[in-house]
Amino acid sequence: MERMNLRKRYSPLIAITSLLAVGMLVFTIQTGGILSTAVGKSPANQVQKKNGTVVTKQNNDAKFIKPPMSLFGQQVQTLNDAVSQISVVPKLPNPAVAGNPKEVYVLDAPTPEQKGIGILYENGIQIWIIPNKQPAPNYDATVRIEPNLRLVDVNDAKGIAREPGTQTLMSHGEVPIPGVVAWFENGTEYEIYGDNIGLNVLMPIARSMH
Repeated sequence: MERMNLRKRYSPLIAITSLLAVGMLVFTIQTGGILSTAVGKSPANQVQKKNGTVVTKQNNDAKFIKPPMSLFGQQVQTLNDAVSQISVVPKLPNPAVAGNPKEVYVLDAPTPEQKGIGILYENGIQIWIIPNKQPAPNYDATVRIEPNLRLVDVNDAKGIAREPGTQTLMSHGEVPIPGVVAWFENGTEYEIYGDNIGLNVLMPIARSMH
């Protein structure tokens, strides 16, 4: 699948919170490129892509789908390979807690200084490391917009989290949403996601990144 030519860096957190904040499939596009109109011949079989986030509806059953990480970066062999290609020394997950990665990517960005790292695990957990993020995320405002998110502390850094669950979207009904932990530390945002994976699993991974 062809990689996207991004004007801005992709962030799953922006995609998810943008989608949930408005409660429907129309919102500001945060990344240039991954946008298409609905396809399919009937309302019972639709695919809509907004901001890199895909929601499908088939036979009145909606599903929230994250785009593949390969759309947003170049796969490399190891985490060390990825770290050698970015401008910061990031916090990395402890393999004793997170396990060994299935795939590792150097994430595309408008400038070399903004390139990040994407990590995918066998159980579907994703870690997105986004360096030199400006402006810094305003998690207090994010929580006010999306009340299912809550403020958390990750190794003395402010962050947000939510358990996996569902959200009612206009015309789509209940849509499953992944578990999320995100925090900002020394200019870098870290985002961890897991479909049907709770904070009892995601938070220890986050706290192992110190």
